[in-house]
Amino acid sequence: MGTELVRPYPGRGHRRLHRKTGTAMGQQSLRGVLSFCNARQMTTPEAYIQYSPEVFQDDGEVTKDSTREFLTTYMAEFRTYIGHGSDRTPTHS
Repeated sequence: MGTELVRPYPGRGHRRLHRKTGTAMGQQSLRGVLSFCNARQMTTPEAYIQYSPEVFQDDGEVTKDSTREFLTTYMAEFRTYIGHGSDRTPTHS
């Protein structure tokens, strides 16, 4: 991915690429803050989901099969994750 950051794009295309990677970098930075605060996080599977009108329709339908399958699996993992967290007690007050 690093080579994509330096590849020249005509016009304003480079800004779109930086926005895409900037969002992922922001999410990663937030994880560091949450870790510092000892916040519980679901670390696997990991997902950085980018909105695309070709993949996500206005009614929420996911049109790309591989994305739909990934999200279905991800949400099943999330349901399992939150189901196991109900007995967790805080480590600090």
